[in-house]
Order: sequence, then C-alpha cells, then structure tokens
Amino acid sequence: MNYPFIPARHYTPAHRGNVRVIVIHTMEEPLANGTARRVAEWFASEQSAIASAHFCVGPDEIISCVPVDAVAYGAPGANADGVHIEHAGYAHFTAAEWSTPLADAMLRRSAVLVADLCEQFDIPAEHIGSEGITANARGLCGHVDVSRAYGGTHWDPGSGWCWSKYLDLVRQAMPLSNDDRLAFANAAVLGGMKVDPTT
Repeated sequence: MNYPFIPARHYTPAHRGNVRVIVIHTMEEPLANGTARRVAEWFASEQSAIASAHFCVGPDEIISCVPVDAVAYGAPGANADGVHIEHAGYAHFTAAEWSTPLADAMLRRSAVLVADLCEQFDIPAEHIGSEGITANARGLCGHVDVSRAYGGTHWDPGSGWCWSKYLDLVRQAMPLSNDDRLAFANAAVLGGMKVDPTT
C-alpha cells in the first residue's frame, strides 16, 4: 500500500532486512480524525523530540513518517529490528474506549497495514510480549513490552488495548488481496459514511 509520506526529522537511513518485531504505540493524543497527520507533522518539525515512528495511524488515514527499511527512534532496544506504529488514543483507554466506531475504523486501517508488514517481513501475527522480545522471537509487541525487556517507563498501548480483537483483524486481512484489504479496512462506518482506506 502507498501512504502519504511526511518524513520525520529524526531517524537513521538504512537498508535493513532484519525486521522481526512490529511495535504498537499510542500517541497520547485524541482518537480523532486529523490526529495522525498532526502527529506526523510534529515528528517532521524542528520542535520534535529525538523520536519517530514508521507510521502514524488514525481513524481517517495512515501517514508514513520513516521508510520501513530505515531505523525509527520508537523504543530503545527494538529500534534496529522493529517497525513502529503510532495510534491515535491514550494508554489509559479502557477496552470499551478501544471499541468505539472511531477506534474500530482505526484498528481496521492499522490491521491492513500490519498484514502488509507481516507478509513483507515474514512476521507472524502473534503478540510475543517481553519474553518473546528477549528470546529473539518474531511477532507484535507493545512499547510496554520493550520497556519491560530493556528498561524504560513507557506503558503504551496500555492494559485496555484489545490485543485479541486487533490480532484477529490482522489475521483476517492477511489472506486477502490488496483490493479486498482495502474493502476490509473500508468496512468501518463512521456517522453513516464509510472511511476511505486509501487516504
């Protein structure tokens, strides 16, 4: 899939082929249309901290910020071999808050992105946790898992993050063709209007 590209200010260009983990983050910004673009623009700005992610995902769009073969500054310990994905919302969200129509639209959009990444890098759609990270397993994890494995204070995406639902969505998207993946992402309905997964 092709996504709008707003290059982050801080990342290391590379040509790596050793990606083994997909790291899930929350932006600590509102779960709302426009948040992904606003955070991507912050990553690109002169005011940004020395931090970045490969993708910013919101209910309305995905923005690419760092090429997937480059190293983003997302979570120390999992930068060299990780793809980092920021999601609109907060680590303190409950399971109910990750089950709203806006959240469903974002999760479906993210699931299609992750299905593409799993296919590209031969990564299983499994939550490996901190134990898997330290055992050099391949799969998905949260920033909190990286913190537990290597030290750190980040605890996103939080205890309310819907790992089971999210992984089910990724697995549903994986066997689909590109056109069907777009339709899958477009299945979320917001206020009677379907979101456009190509933006």
